[in-house]
Amino acid sequence: MKLKYICLLCILSCLLACDDFLEEQPADQIISDLVLTDARSVEQAIFGLYEEINNSQGNYHTALFSLMADGLSAIGTAFEEVDRANFHETAFNEAITFWESNYLPVYRANFILEKIPSLDLEDNLDQQLTAETRFLRAWIYYYLTQLYGDVALLTTTDLEVNQFSSRNSSSEIYDFLITELQELIPDLPDQYGSQEESNIRATRAAAQSLLARVSADLGDWQDVETLTTLVIDNPRYELVEDFESLFASRTYNGEGIFRIYFGPENRAPFRSISYLGIDVTIFFEPTKKLVNAFEEGDLRKATSIIPDPGGIYDYLGNKYRELADNTIAQYYIRLADIYLLRAEARAQQNNLQGAMEDMNRIRNRAGLGDKTAVGNEQALLMIEQERFVELCFEGQRWFDLKRNGRLNDVMREHIGEYWEYPKDLLLQVPIREINNNPNLLPNNQGYN
Repeated sequence: MKLKYICLLCILSCLLACDDFLEEQPADQIISDLVLTDARSVEQAIFGLYEEINNSQGNYHTALFSLMADGLSAIGTAFEEVDRANFHETAFNEAITFWESNYLPVYRANFILEKIPSLDLEDNLDQQLTAETRFLRAWIYYYLTQLYGDVALLTTTDLEVNQFSSRNSSSEIYDFLITELQELIPDLPDQYGSQEESNIRATRAAAQSLLARVSADLGDWQDVETLTTLVIDNPRYELVEDFESLFASRTYNGEGIFRIYFGPENRAPFRSISYLGIDVTIFFEPTKKLVNAFEEGDLRKATSIIPDPGGIYDYLGNKYRELADNTIAQYYIRLADIYLLRAEARAQQNNLQGAMEDMNRIRNRAGLGDKTAVGNEQALLMIEQERFVELCFEGQRWFDLKRNGRLNDVMREHIGEYWEYPKDLLLQVPIREINNNPNLLPNNQGYN
């Protein structure tokens, strides 16, 4: 169905002239089908990048990142031992494809960035579209280095350069991310034409939030506090009073900072089996640990998990209850996450009062009373627990535990002998990628 241009701008659900561009093709054939001549064609190509991030990361944020950590169990409690034994097969082997599915949009982003300078665009629009594309490329690289450590940093479409590139160290990737984000933030708009569009396109606050995450991984806590405060103090954003309303419909709100719309035409099996088990034969369910993590009276529990109406499992996830037809826009960054990240930064700097103020603001919305910490170690554990329940099924838990140096302890408790440390801290680079490019060797520790 032909869509109006403004619909493309708002929901990013079609690629128009980029349809052929999205077909699986060798890299040297992809760009021949994409013609960029003006601002509209560039925007359409950028919309294609959002679509690709949806396709390559949507399942991971709603299911696999939670399955990799301790928020979701495969199959169910009746098969707990099978779930533990198949941990790597169920989660890690599926996530291996993350490498392949994310390098295609990296290549496309590089193509767009190389073409924009040759077009006769207005200066401000030229800068904005360049910054938006760089943000999306940085977003992809952030997750690639989180999951694989050292990855190939490709910033060109030159096939001779890319084909046999070696892996850059994770420290080099982080240096790249810091420089990129610092440079592009001033060129991103504070908002677009509508709240919906501002939620689902890269804004200045989205880039500040991503830079805050990068800075947190590096332990630059003063920078984290500065960046998160800029977002929190931005009058465009506010905590939604009713937690349930965040997930009751595809309504765009002041808490959403960066979201991506699935679109009904992009329904994928994992988005169903992660929660409601529609049209499939396997379920995932929230772990007992997550279920028990909700305190008595926590208003978030009924929104996040529900008893299985079929009586087969104890609970099912409930946040993205519209995944059956994909009429939902998934949260990648929302303001509660930023409050809790600032709380963590303040606790890391021994500002316990400020840390508790931020954490308790999130607790109070959930109908819970204030907590007080007696030291920064206790405060950090409280904040970690708050993030566990507030952001469950939103793709944060694995990275929170990794950042805090707690992944090994938590996962050893969660799956026992099936957790292999330090091997399981990173995924393996796919063997077929190494076969195509031996310069990607050596693989990550513990993998052949």
